[in-house]
Amino acid sequence: MNCYLCGDGMFLVMLDYIAPDKYERWVGLKNISRQWGVCVKCGFIQSFRNYPLGDLEVIYKEGYRHPAFRGESMMSTYDRIMGLKYEESENDQRCDWVRTHVEPCRILDIGSGLGVFPVKMDSLGFDVECVEENVDSIAFIKELGHECYNKIPKKEYDMVSLIHVIEHIEDPVPFLRGLKSNIGKWLFVEVPDAKEFKYLGKNHDEFNSCHVKFYTKDTLTTILERGGFKVKHITEKYYRDRNLSRILALCE
Repeated sequence: MNCYLCGDGMFLVMLDYIAPDKYERWVGLKNISRQWGVCVKCGFIQSFRNYPLGDLEVIYKEGYRHPAFRGESMMSTYDRIMGLKYEESENDQRCDWVRTHVEPCRILDIGSGLGVFPVKMDSLGFDVECVEENVDSIAFIKELGHECYNKIPKKEYDMVSLIHVIEHIEDPVPFLRGLKSNIGKWLFVEVPDAKEFKYLGKNHDEFNSCHVKFYTKDTLTTILERGGFKVKHITEKYYRDRNLSRILALCE
């Protein structure tokens, strides 16, 4: 496999796995081989595996939010996240960062999960509709009072948000290009920061089998530009309580 960013074929293995993680076990994968590699030429980080990424697809639709998989109910997780103090809350801080740059408008949030971003943005004066493929998430978000589609609608919004989405996508450039017709002005993207490879342990959930790429500010900017967007604001955030690093980007 060649580097997604520059096309070179030389990689250094950063992390190597021969035992399935909880996501692979959930879908029944056993004899796995998976690695995280960094491109020698450009430094881009991506994963390699001995099975097609599509083998994990069922977990997004049926398992990802299920209490049997997560260990707690969706409402318990939602209440816990929404009850965090501001300095502990990724969601509150990301919402405030967006609000600093964007006036209240209509948003399509793709990959809404538990709906914490739409609910918070609504409280800040935004009007948010959601997209989710997970059947449990769709029902939960609708109970929260938000419209939730199971696929991207053919409608234009002032902003589209992708929070922890594109690190799951094998070929993000055409995916981003396909969103152009949905976006009136803004695209908001948040991803895990590749800095995490420097300080998180090998078996941390950030490096799970569902993630296929890791970004720096520079490589994320390159991918977004190839997708047809111009980055207007980009920042790195470190959340001390969870010991996690994020990159937030707002594009036109």
